[in-house]
Amino acid sequence: MITRYKPVSKFFGVEWRNGWCAYVCQYGKRRLLGRFDSEISAALAVNEWLILVYGDAANLNKVK
Repeated sequence: MITRYKPVSKFFGVEWRNGWCAYVCQYGKRRLLGRFDSEISAALAVNEWLILVYGDAANLNKVK
C-alpha cells in the first residue's frame, strides 16, 4: 500500500486541495476565496476577508 503525503496547514481557513485554498464560512455556507501557490498567501487572503467583515475584532492568522 502506498501512503501519500498530504500537506496540513498550520493556519485556519487554509487547506491543501491540489494547491493551497483559502476558505471562510459565511451565512452557514463554505466559501472559496481562491487558490494560491503558497500557504502564507492563502492565510493572508483569509486575514483580509476577516478584516473586511469583522474589522478590529477579527481573530487573524499569525503570519510573519
